[in-house]
Amino acid sequence: MIDDGPQAWRLWRAATAGVPSTEGREFLLYTDAHPIGDTVDGLGPFQMFPTMADLMKTALAPRIALRVHWRDPGEAPERSKTTIKKEGSRWIALNADDEIASLLSLILGVRIRSGGRVRTFTDDEPTGRPAYAEHAMPALPVPAWNAPILPGLEDMRVPLPYVKRLLPRYPQLKAQEAVTLVRAARHYATALWVADNDPEQAWLQLVSANPAELFAETYPDAAELVRGSGGDELLAKVAKHFKGLIGASRGFLDFVEKYKPEPPSERPPTAVNRNLWDDSGALTPSSPETVTPVETRADWDNLRPTLKTIYRHRSALLHSGTPFPADLCLPPNRIDGIAAERPLGRQSSVGTTTWTAADTPIHLHTFAHLTRGALLNWWTASTPADDPCIPAVGA
Repeated sequence: MIDDGPQAWRLWRAATAGVPSTEGREFLLYTDAHPIGDTVDGLGPFQMFPTMADLMKTALAPRIALRVHWRDPGEAPERSKTTIKKEGSRWIALNADDEIASLLSLILGVRIRSGGRVRTFTDDEPTGRPAYAEHAMPALPVPAWNAPILPGLEDMRVPLPYVKRLLPRYPQLKAQEAVTLVRAARHYATALWVADNDPEQAWLQLVSANPAELFAETYPDAAELVRGSGGDELLAKVAKHFKGLIGASRGFLDFVEKYKPEPPSERPPTAVNRNLWDDSGALTPSSPETVTPVETRADWDNLRPTLKTIYRHRSALLHSGTPFPADLCLPPNRIDGIAAERPLGRQSSVGTTTWTAADTPIHLHTFAHLTRGALLNWWTASTPADDPCIPAVGA
């Protein structure tokens, strides 16, 4: 009997246990990135094929075919109502193809969604039969700005075999760890998908991709009781004691600080002259007498104040309806072609509302880099490095 967990995780564990395949299913994964490389094997019951859809004239196209050698991992083990209440729900609202698409989005750092099944293979029909009844092409939301909130995602070239750095580690996670990871990956993937149209929703999704928030999702009633007694800081502290259930033993601040990645490989200059920019974000001449140097980088060596500020904005939106500061929902300025990591200026105003630089310490695209890197580092640390079935990270 395979333990109760996400569907793709259970299929992979069943394949490892020698459960025979009953049929094959093929799904189309849509992305506006450009996967390169050959067929990817060695992923348990899963295979991935580039579809050569780069010739299509649309940004979003079915560029990856996911083939699944389906098998029956057995019914989920029976659990008493007391056990279910104690362990929390493992519902992730994803089928196996959606689950893999979310993990690919996290690993590759690109927008990917499954459109559903398109073909079924059986012993009687080894070449497959078309199966489009459940297929629906996803649609990217219309961008709200002429420039992207998350620069560099569209048309990004990504090596598809890169997924073998981490995906083979997925079935090595415990069931609840797999649930936590997939929920976080789903939040991250959703953030990337909606950011250009609804950056505020993207902020919420990215902040939710951490253990303290996943605790709140699993135990909403208990979380509200904790919040009522001591606010979000107490909730983060309580979440630490549920490491066996939420997969990581850190609250939001500790988790990100512990697993934070290296800064982005391309960074803007440490400071620029704010008045060198016009309203369109382009460089303009300026006289030396009026220049005002401003920071362009997030403070990577001291992230805690930044994380506290973003979490405060998130709580204000959810609990009192106060929107995120305007500058955090705008496309970043570019300096020598590189996006600024934080809004420029000592303060900004819209109408009668003013925010200081401390209120807007990091742009969404930089926070997405931070979130993704922390999750990937945690995933790596949560699987045994000496397992012979797992390739070394970087291989």
